[in-house]
Amino acid sequence: MEPKRKATAAKLTRVALTLLALALAALLFYFVLLRENQLFWMNVGGYPVWLRDVVEFTYYPLFFVNLAVLISLSILLLAHPPNSAKIMWVEAGMISFLWGCCGVIFVMTIANNVCNIMEGRPLHGHFLSESDHQWR
Repeated sequence: MEPKRKATAAKLTRVALTLLALALAALLFYFVLLRENQLFWMNVGGYPVWLRDVVEFTYYPLFFVNLAVLISLSILLLAHPPNSAKIMWVEAGMISFLWGCCGVIFVMTIANNVCNIMEGRPLHGHFLSESDHQWR
């Protein structure tokens, strides 16, 4: 592959990975807010059951995909820095922002689990329904 095409492919890869990371961060932030809302887990919360299932079964896989994308972006930036210092700082800032988003999502998840343990609930406990207050 000639050098100009290789550089263009690297730029497009960075842009695609950055957009993917932004989309995953937004989705994960929405999911973590839903996970912290007890009404979301109850049938009286007004949320569709399919959304509850999607959040329950895809949250952790999406979180780990997001981590893999962020690691890939970080390695790309370090292994193949852009020619322009200005672009380098923009990319570094964006990656830092995305790592910060990932950290906030992680802390929110850990905080919920710590609260569950301190209150005597199961680690990933959620109400099944308001009437029986069973934990899921």
